[in-house]
Amino acid sequence: MYEYFYQPCAGDAGPEFRGMPEFSVPLRTEPVRNGCEAFAMTTLHTYFSYVDAPAALAWLERAFGFETTMRYDNEEGVLTHAEARLSDAAIIVFSDAGEGYDRMRQKANGMVGHGAYLALPDDAAIDAVWERALAAGAEQVWKPESTEWGNYRCRVRDLEGYEWTFGTHKPGEPTRW
Repeated sequence: MYEYFYQPCAGDAGPEFRGMPEFSVPLRTEPVRNGCEAFAMTTLHTYFSYVDAPAALAWLERAFGFETTMRYDNEEGVLTHAEARLSDAAIIVFSDAGEGYDRMRQKANGMVGHGAYLALPDDAAIDAVWERALAAGAEQVWKPESTEWGNYRCRVRDLEGYEWTFGTHKPGEPTRW
């Protein structure tokens, strides 16, 4: 069942406050705190092209604990679309099929300035994924550490150069630093 995105709550300024015309986009609403309803959460899924997508998919399972939930290989045996999940995070993986898609190049600081960030529940989970990733052959970028803004995080580079950051901070959630 779909409902309109805006459901008024006590003290809510309404859709005009959000800069959106009232009832312009039908989206599912979900109950949130204090019995009010709000927007359905928009989900974001990143995609990665790999020269050897089947090997990358297997590596992501070993290194980070992803589970492949869907895979499609075309008639020539090329992995053209796969989906993998780690808890609530889902990604898309496919073969570049000889297209030679560009990869970000490392900058002077050793990083590429682009990657995926996955929020994990606590420091122990960060330490565990760090150890697991290194054991699978990941390249170290940042060792697990606490930042001045309260995020415990680490970063590794996968076998084809993509950067993966794991941290305890959950982007989009209010935080007091």
